[in-house]
Amino acid sequence: MTAEILNWAAIGLAVVLLAPAFWVFVECLAAVFPKRRRRPEVTANRPSVAVVIPAHDEAATIKPTLDAALRDAGPNDRVVVVADNCTDETAKVAAETGAEVVVRRDPERRGKGFALDCGLRHLAADPPGVVVIVDADCDIAPGTFDGLAREVQRYGGPVQATNVLYPPPQAGMRDYLSALAFATKGAARSTGLTRLGLPCLLGGTGMAVPWEQMRSVSLASGNIVEDMQLGLDLALAGHYARCSPAGRVTGTLPGGREAATGQRTRWEHGHLSTILRWVPRLVWAAIRDRRVRLLALAMELAVAPLAFYAVIIGVSLGGFTVAAACGFSDVPLRIVLLATALLLAAVVLAWWGFARDFVPGRALLSIPFYAFGKIPIYARFLVRRQTDWVRTERAGHNEV
Repeated sequence: MTAEILNWAAIGLAVVLLAPAFWVFVECLAAVFPKRRRRPEVTANRPSVAVVIPAHDEAATIKPTLDAALRDAGPNDRVVVVADNCTDETAKVAAETGAEVVVRRDPERRGKGFALDCGLRHLAADPPGVVVIVDADCDIAPGTFDGLAREVQRYGGPVQATNVLYPPPQAGMRDYLSALAFATKGAARSTGLTRLGLPCLLGGTGMAVPWEQMRSVSLASGNIVEDMQLGLDLALAGHYARCSPAGRVTGTLPGGREAATGQRTRWEHGHLSTILRWVPRLVWAAIRDRRVRLLALAMELAVAPLAFYAVIIGVSLGGFTVAAACGFSDVPLRIVLLATALLLAAVVLAWWGFARDFVPGRALLSIPFYAFGKIPIYARFLVRRQTDWVRTERAGHNEV
């Protein structure tokens, strides 16, 4: 009797592990499947755009971003830089480049969320039709602002541009796989969800939101994954995000090992903390209000960072293999093997559709080492969780 109970418990656990792999596989398959081209809609006017760029000590790197933003902005658009608690000449560089500049001084309340709130309050006297948020160190593809504004106009809700991060110069396998992981989440999975008619999460940069919807939520917080928070707040208010190829923003991962680890720690800890806090809330709201799209968003959020998920699957494979060898049912092992195959297939699909131009195929062979190499980051989540916003070190200068 005890063995039977343990077998059924193991099967239940294996099914729980299978669900995220199946979900991610479906997303990535939908993302790379050929899509029927839609005839572009021609409209006489599009909403005005205000591009808000929060910047903390970005004097050495912000000018290329501003040049790209100002080139892409239309005659009725604005580019606003929020120089947030800067100790360098970020405000001066931004003003000389031609952007509007808002200087914010509040060392007790630091973080991107506070900076964005300051930028929106600056815009309130003459509000735009659409607010686009981009980071101070990204590249903006031509036509991005016009494309995002028209997509917001057509869709009537938040729109996320395709977002990828390239490996740094002289990248190693770890950097390549970080870039692949980001492309899987920021491009493949978001694109797949949109093609399936489901909402996606917002990605931090390249976010376009109608002004009235943006003002309906609170941004003033020190949340270390403020972009994810913004998307969830908007979804609870009934405004679901979609990903659009009409806009594209790119960046480069930090090159230094310490900076890269710090950035990954912030992302991973922020994501895991958000899962624990928000998934139950979203599920309850979806059931209470009978909102299927909100339930789909909860399922998307519930997928842990893929490296973390891969570690759990790897450990489970070992445990179920030992259990099967000891005479217990091999059904759980078969289920987790299927989950492993689906997860690997999803990553390969994402690589083929969105990252093969900058991630060599041989990097895929290092996925197990990459995933298990992140165990210290996940261990710190249990004993010393990162909760404060920390600026990522850029190439060429140090953390403040």
